[in-house]
Amino acid sequence: MPYETDFDTAFTILLGKAQGIIAPTPTPVPPVVTAPTGTVTAYTINFLFGGGSAALTAGGQNPLLAEVPDAGEIVWAHLYAGTGTGAASSVSATVELYRTFGTLTTIYGGGTKPTLSSQSSANMSLSGWFTHLDAGEQVIADLATFSGTASWLALVLRIRRDTA
Repeated sequence: MPYETDFDTAFTILLGKAQGIIAPTPTPVPPVVTAPTGTVTAYTINFLFGGGSAALTAGGQNPLLAEVPDAGEIVWAHLYAGTGTGAASSVSATVELYRTFGTLTTIYGGGTKPTLSSQSSANMSLSGWFTHLDAGEQVIADLATFSGTASWLALVLRIRRDTA
């Protein structure tokens, strides 16, 4: 009878594994998928001027506008300049940074505008800046001055979300 053969085969395999003659078959472990815990507490707003292969020019760029998705505090601001290949490029540049479309109140207040002085990157001091942004508020960046050969300039703002 066929079932006797199946039982004999299964018994022989089990006995062989118990005696160490046959290596045990490892039990497959299913992948573990876990959902991220907690909430995302920060985000960035990125302003990119240029992006082509030609050098930037002041006044040759339109202002860029971003809407703030969640209320929070600006915790850092970085400015970068580079070439079409992604290489760093030292430039001198100033970016006007406003809040609230239509009223054009500066974010940097009594502090220093985002500026590169013969540099390819810089971390901005937030001293004197109005760093709190409300959800739905607009942030406008405008390339005010520029000299150098970089084909792009990026201003990155890191925002820490308000906690409820």
